[in-house]
Amino acid sequence: MKNLRITGLATCFMLSSFALATPPAKSLSLVTSIKPIMTNLGESYTDVVDCGNASQLDLFRRARLWLVQAAADESLLLSDPQTGDLAGCLRPMIILPRSASSAGSLHRYRCLLVIECANRKYRATITRIDLDDNGRMQPISPQTYRQKAPEVYAELDKQLKGFLASLQQDVKGYKPF
Repeated sequence: MKNLRITGLATCFMLSSFALATPPAKSLSLVTSIKPIMTNLGESYTDVVDCGNASQLDLFRRARLWLVQAAADESLLLSDPQTGDLAGCLRPMIILPRSASSAGSLHRYRCLLVIECANRKYRATITRIDLDDNGRMQPISPQTYRQKAPEVYAELDKQLKGFLASLQQDVKGYKPF
């Protein structure tokens, strides 16, 4: 059990460093175009991207490669090349450093990423954003969360948009070998 926790923590650190990596200047405009919306499952982020003349199978393959790398410790929840649907969990983590006014904190989340590939486009949706409170998942109320912990919410928002921008960069800008 201890090794599982250490592996999970190491993976969270890898994912947080992955998400915090500064995207190229071209991708910065992508992050600002993604807006969170409220659904019956809570807040969600959606990005629809036209990938030119790439086939559904090629888009599916590119998205699956990205998802396997981004969700390293999670198995794919859904991987259907015929329909072009993928689903997996992302685990953003936010570390607030210690300061004179704050003791610092660690916030872990789990969210569902669904990618649908069709008609030379893909739609990526991040939803079901839950706070991991010592192994118990608690849904987040965005309105309350923005008021109680605005700096944490801002960083979570930035990381989720960063995931979608990274996906777009890797799928749309895929370089065949």
